[in-house]
Amino acid sequence: MEFNNIENNSNYISRLTLMHNKNYYIDNLYLISLRMIKDIYKGEVSSIMFCDINGLKLVNDSSGHLEGDKIIRRIANIIRNCVKKGNNLSDNITNPTSQESDKRKNEVIHLGGDEFLVVLPKCNKEKARAIKENIYNIIDEKIEFFDGASLSIGIADTTDIELPKNIDISNIEEVVEYAHAIIKLADKNMYKEKNDLTRLSPDELTKFRLKSINRLGEQIGLKFTQEELELILNLIEDIERKRNRIR
Repeated sequence: MEFNNIENNSNYISRLTLMHNKNYYIDNLYLISLRMIKDIYKGEVSSIMFCDINGLKLVNDSSGHLEGDKIIRRIANIIRNCVKKGNNLSDNITNPTSQESDKRKNEVIHLGGDEFLVVLPKCNKEKARAIKENIYNIIDEKIEFFDGASLSIGIADTTDIELPKNIDISNIEEVVEYAHAIIKLADKNMYKEKNDLTRLSPDELTKFRLKSINRLGEQIGLKFTQEELELILNLIEDIERKRNRIR
């Protein structure tokens, strides 16, 4: 298996985001996994980020799929730019003149729809978190361009899952199974993040809830007035306060 002409292979490129797509992921997961394992043997840590766009279905239902596609592209560009800058945070380019080091740069794969996978060779969890926070900060700064959609990111690295001592690196299934375990953990951590709104400021949380209430109304055929939106928001906040008192 070789990486020949991958960049020019249209079967490996998402038409929507112009990133590597799921075909690329499926056909090259063994090589990606093998490189992660070889880095472990060298004492290096690699990370995986799993990204999922929140609220995209609501955007598609209320504003149409063209608007949803615009949001996917906007978020994809933010992820791509932050991950590209993140190469300066990681230690993955030990020799700038080396062809191999050039191949080892961080990469983003658009798995399809609202899901992205980020491969961070020779990048520990701390550096991966710095990339994640940079993505979050830029999206928060430009929140008015996302029509209520947001992003959740989960991280896992090669220290989270112990590499089997007797793994056969020539065995495709064994190698890919190890990578799948890390990806699955990153996916699980993404869902934990998705359900955690504590990172939002009070103002951001209020805006998020108002937009969510408004979209829910549109889905059931109701157009709330601003007064009605605020009334429903107050009821939600009352429920939240009561639950906190019970706890």
